[in-house]
Amino acid sequence: MRLERLLATLTGDEPFPTRLLACNLADTKRRNAHLGHAVVDEDIARFDALLGEAARPGSRLARVGGDAWLVLGDEGPALVDAICTRYAETRPYRAGWRCRARSAGEDREASEVVTTSIARAARFVSAPVRSREEIGAVAERLAEAIGGAPVGELCALEGLAAPAPRWCCVARYPEVAFYCPFCRGSRFEWTDGDSGVYSGDGRCAACGAEVAFTDAGGALR
Repeated sequence: MRLERLLATLTGDEPFPTRLLACNLADTKRRNAHLGHAVVDEDIARFDALLGEAARPGSRLARVGGDAWLVLGDEGPALVDAICTRYAETRPYRAGWRCRARSAGEDREASEVVTTSIARAARFVSAPVRSREEIGAVAERLAEAIGGAPVGELCALEGLAAPAPRWCCVARYPEVAFYCPFCRGSRFEWTDGDSGVYSGDGRCAACGAEVAFTDAGGALR
């Protein structure tokens, strides 16, 4: 977190006590894996513009990470509502995987794909700040807690008791988990990639076939 970006916006006449609001985009890694860097860059630019438009005059704001922002000022639900109304988006999407496998010189393929949707959303958590000297410590607590906040609503750090169920930008994935085209085994020894986003190379733990999984998803028009 690049806290210095927020501190650089302070002029010394900020009224304390006030509140510090942390904002971040939800499930960015998965959106990046499925839709690509360019779409996530558009998400970031869109949110940044909306935040600048919705913030009160006198609030101090800065982007302090790849998909994270801090706002110092008396901001509340009105800001969150103004942003979410225009930022939230759901589009049709095809989710699934494809596997190419080789064993003893023979090649086989398998795939599972479903029609679903992919969404974008953001999280917002705020906490009181009594002085400029407290900003760093409060920002750290917000950064630790925001991943467990629900999307699309303003949460007070002091009232955030238990983490919310983890939000996923993809509404659903194929019910059939990835499997080996030769033996339908579902355990693999991964040598490269991350099977969590349907992309990875390795070997089937049951039959030893070499497998290469790729994302078979894509946005639908």
